[in-house]
Amino acid sequence: MRIKLSLILFAATLVWCLAPAAAQDLRKIFKEVSPSVVVIRAKGQEVTSGGTSRFSETGSGVLISQDGKVMTAAHVVHAMDEISVEFLGGETLKARVVASEPAADLSLLQLDRVPPGAQVSPLAEFFQTNATINAGNSGGPMFASNGEVLGIVSHNVSKGGGSEGLGFVVAINTAKKLLLEKKSFWTGTEAQILPDDIADLLNVPPGLSGLVLKTVAKSSPAADIGLRGATMIVDIGGEKIPLGGDILLSVEGIPTGSPANLAKVRDVLASKAPGAPFKVTILRAGRVLELTGKAPSAQ
Repeated sequence: MRIKLSLILFAATLVWCLAPAAAQDLRKIFKEVSPSVVVIRAKGQEVTSGGTSRFSETGSGVLISQDGKVMTAAHVVHAMDEISVEFLGGETLKARVVASEPAADLSLLQLDRVPPGAQVSPLAEFFQTNATINAGNSGGPMFASNGEVLGIVSHNVSKGGGSEGLGFVVAINTAKKLLLEKKSFWTGTEAQILPDDIADLLNVPPGLSGLVLKTVAKSSPAADIGLRGATMIVDIGGEKIPLGGDILLSVEGIPTGSPANLAKVRDVLASKAPGAPFKVTILRAGRVLELTGKAPSAQ
């Protein structure tokens, strides 16, 4: 269902952390901050037991720099093929992911330009809130009463689908550290670690487990290497496993079968200079192959 831009902007900008003594008029604050809030629409590929299909995701974001960087939630954009950003004035621009931390549900987008009338929202450091979070807020900013961004909305837990549940927001100091201060490597993949018993069934080489690729976003570093996502979801021993694509065995010689090693892989890739080569080893259709990629250009 298509959500009107005005309603999304209203929901995104009214996730407030208002001090009890604040006497500012909400309409005035809304008018001041809304030029920095954007609606994000993304299209990607969904893998199910019936095969693959296209789907859309709608979320929010906030413009944080004059050169066109936008913060949002990773689950809105991380493994998506097409991303567009719509500003309050109605102008829609294409965007690409330049940094992503799925574990923290944070992604950073880059626009080619910033439209006239848009404004950068200042970032603040810490917050404490009991503000409600509604559907459509994901990736949007939480504002203080002075118009500063305090956090990026992730999601809420609700029994009835409304805002009565518990909401989660990533503090802006965390978002700054992960996306701006630390060099984050965006892979453009959605994947899961194979359990050892299922790895054996899929003929993964002895002593290895591996990371089975579910989706690979178009124009991502993973797609540029030639990695392939799954074509269907299969139930194996009660586990939902995406099959038909590649199983990633190692990156730069680091096995990918554990969360600790995946963190090492991300650090190694993030340390690569733009254009520097790196190697990945995969299992594809029963064959072990080695592919070579290049680190993407700087943000």
